[in-house]
Amino acid sequence: MSAVALTSIGNADNVEKRLSLIFQIIDSNEKNGINFQQLVKFIEVVTELVKGEAAVNTTNIKVIVKQMFEMFKKNVED
Repeated sequence: MSAVALTSIGNADNVEKRLSLIFQIIDSNEKNGINFQQLVKFIEVVTELVKGEAAVNTTNIKVIVKQMFEMFKKNVED
C-alpha cells in the first residue's frame, strides 16, 4: 500500500499519482469525470484549508488547472 499527499511537493512521478487521486476524489460517483470548474473549486478549497483564505488566487488556480487538463489531454470545455 502507498500513500500520496495531495499537497506535498514531489518529483514528476508523484505528480501523476496526485493528479489521478484528485480526479478520483472529485469524481467519486464515477459519472463523466470532472470539469474545469470542479477542479478549480477543489483546489481553492484545499488551498484555503492549508494556507488560509488570503492564499486563494483563482486566476492562478485556473492557469494551473488548465495545465493539469493539458497533461491529461482533456479539453477545458469537457
